[in-house]
Amino acid sequence: MIKVISGKVVKGKGLGRKIGFPTVNILYEEELSGIFAGKVYFNGKGYVSAVHIGRGLTFDDGEAVCESYLIDFNEEIKPGTHIKVELLKKIRDTKKFDDLKTLKKNISKDVEFIKNMYNLD
Repeated sequence: MIKVISGKVVKGKGLGRKIGFPTVNILYEEELSGIFAGKVYFNGKGYVSAVHIGRGLTFDDGEAVCESYLIDFNEEIKPGTHIKVELLKKIRDTKKFDDLKTLKKNISKDVEFIKNMYNLD
């Protein structure tokens, strides 16, 4: 395990939801950044997740966040809910993509990599 981050869920910009990867977000202002395989814990359960930590480079977002896409999870986690994010393995560094289509394609690759790590289908 690399690190555990915890905090209250904050409302994001909704970009992840628009491209098919809704995320749960907490503010995170440390130097750690990248794409990670992880688990998000709340209400006594853990969920395998793809986690982005840092600033959104593709759309020049100024705010650093920890945003997690919970794989095979179809519920909504409301703002104010306390979650714990466990970072298990760094997959790659954060990078800027030319457009939304390329960003979505790379997120899909990251999610597939994580699913294979955990033998999820």
